[in-house]
Amino acid sequence: MAALPGSSQQLSTTESERGANYYTHTARIDHNFSPHNRLFVRGNGYSRNTWRNDYFNTRATGLREQYLPISGSIDDVMRFLYVRRELRYGYTRHTRKRFHCTAATSI
Repeated sequence: MAALPGSSQQLSTTESERGANYYTHTARIDHNFSPHNRLFVRGNGYSRNTWRNDYFNTRATGLREQYLPISGSIDDVMRFLYVRRELRYGYTRHTRKRFHCTAATSI
């Protein structure tokens, strides 16, 4: 930690002093319908709430971010005699919301 010139407040930038709540979920199905037909489906997502840059520990500083990405994929394989047909599809969406922590001032 480093002190600002002319100030008794400490400037904190270490990773361990930042906060984050993190939750993740994953679902997967892998099924063989027959020796000639397979299906794989996967979906996942997570939610992370992070707050950082609160150097002075006041309501006027800091940044809060909320991450909400989701993704999924599907893979279908079918075989007819000597012909193999494979269908794949994937989807990813990453969203991030930022909230600046500012204090409301009254005059």
